[in-house]
Amino acid sequence: METFVKGLNKSQELAATTAGSRVLCLAGAGTGKTRTLTARIENLNKNRVGAETMLALTFTRLAGAEMKRRIIKSIGEAEGSKIFCNTFHAFAVKMLRDYGYKIGVDNDFTIYDDEDREAIFSRIIDSANFKITLPKALKVYARPSAEAELETYERLSYRTIESEYNSRLINNNAIDLSMLIKKMNSMLRSCPEIPTELRRRYKYVFVDEFQDTSTGQSEFLRILEPENLFIVGDDYQSIYEWRDAQPEQIINIAEGSPENGYEVIRLETNYRSTGAILSIANEIIKKNVRRTEKTLVPYIEGSGIDNSVMIYNTMGDELMNICNEIKTDIERDTAILCRTNNQVDTISEFLSQEGIKALTISKKNHVLKKHHIRELIRALQLSVNNNDDHALLMTINAWGNYASPETLRNAKLKSTQQEIPILQILRNEERSRKFVEVIEKLRLEDSAAEAMNELIDGMKIRELNDMIGLDNRNEDMRDLLQLMNRWEGRQLQLCESVSIEAFMIWVMLHDIQSSIEEGDLTPVKIMTIHSAKGLEFDRVFIPQVNKGTFPTIRGDLEEERRLFFVAVTRAENELHISCAREKMSFYNRTTEQEPSSFFLISESACKRNSGGI
Repeated sequence: METFVKGLNKSQELAATTAGSRVLCLAGAGTGKTRTLTARIENLNKNRVGAETMLALTFTRLAGAEMKRRIIKSIGEAEGSKIFCNTFHAFAVKMLRDYGYKIGVDNDFTIYDDEDREAIFSRIIDSANFKITLPKALKVYARPSAEAELETYERLSYRTIESEYNSRLINNNAIDLSMLIKKMNSMLRSCPEIPTELRRRYKYVFVDEFQDTSTGQSEFLRILEPENLFIVGDDYQSIYEWRDAQPEQIINIAEGSPENGYEVIRLETNYRSTGAILSIANEIIKKNVRRTEKTLVPYIEGSGIDNSVMIYNTMGDELMNICNEIKTDIERDTAILCRTNNQVDTISEFLSQEGIKALTISKKNHVLKKHHIRELIRALQLSVNNNDDHALLMTINAWGNYASPETLRNAKLKSTQQEIPILQILRNEERSRKFVEVIEKLRLEDSAAEAMNELIDGMKIRELNDMIGLDNRNEDMRDLLQLMNRWEGRQLQLCESVSIEAFMIWVMLHDIQSSIEEGDLTPVKIMTIHSAKGLEFDRVFIPQVNKGTFPTIRGDLEEERRLFFVAVTRAENELHISCAREKMSFYNRTTEQEPSSFFLISESACKRNSGGI
């Protein structure tokens, strides 16, 4: 037997070996889709298909890295290193770096995230008497349909602000993160020779988590129109409709085959969870009307016994019981999965008060989100893109007074007149010269981590923090350097670049799951269910499954069911679902609440199962 099919079940083997040019692999939770994808790539490679002709697109960077590791292990570093295996956004960056010159984008462009956009919008609004608030302007940029909610005078102000922001993006050689896919698609449509070249280069395209693709990502696939397309997904796990994901796409393909040219292969054998856990998942999801037909079947016989569906008198009782359960085996791989970010914060604080160390997976607390760390990162970006005036304004006086407001105004004027970067103008300012020299040296370093050390030493940032008593900032810098060193180690394992440019892409596309990859081995983790997508844990708690909370009042009920399904199927051996009869409201008043339909369905499924409550 060929090594790539060893250990595969019949459905997996069919998916790995089929000769179909259009394949939809409907892969249920825990059914070994990554193993199957890797086996298919190994099979193609053994049949003389070069890895450089393959393109694998994933929903999260963590999933892409894991897939690439398996591919390298499967077909060897020499071949495995040739395959692009990353997110749609990362591929958009690559395309704009390679071909952006055709539409006037230099390949050293900066990516602006939400916080950059907010800072620039704020400066624009402050510069004139615009009759719109910053939150409203940001809301409309993120969701253009919200412009209809504005008054006429607000709409006029917004359009001026948006126009000025777009002008600054062009002048700063920057692209807004939310526009990356749109910008790439626009380039591909206006330059048809690029898709033609890509079609010749990438003859085999793989798309993971297809149910989560946005309209823009699906449009890219239509523009590319690859010779061979293998998509993997599960409509049961489509939980991003609020982010423009369209579960109907995968449902329509499944229902329209074979007339639409797709071969559909279902993976239904679950290798992750016990039968008792899967009975709850199956019972919940079958209530949905918009779905494909499949049922998760446990590979391991037996229903399992360590599951509970419990109702408590108060939320305090509920959380205390979770703490007590955790303490029975504090080193066990455990996740508390929450419906909202507020629940994450509340539970994290409760566990801390009970002396339980837990890793809270949240962008809010990440070192990369701290302002003084963002200044360091923007300085690295400025060394690569000297046109980035936003990065310059963030950093020029961050570690000393290197330019007065008047100096910056005059430099901006000269920059416009001479059509050269402000940084270049500042070379001739004695007060600014040290800052400029340090920034320009950074690009000469061999890696992002070396450049960061050069910046910290060159600007004497540690000494400055010591002098003004900001020890916490030095601790954050140590955390940043450790993070960068770990990132470099992972990049080298995947045969990827460790340059400043590569690091900046990673920072801008850094997803919430990266906290797990970054080396924190704390066994207890607290996160939202959206953050847990694609992960698995030995023991899982789903708290506060109350009416109006989960499912939420405002949420689409079918998507809420899919979200609960995702939460349940993260559990391998032990699942605890709970709610409380009372909760504290404003002014310390208690209000009564009911168990939700999800709780009642879970309770019923557990009672019917011999391994239930």
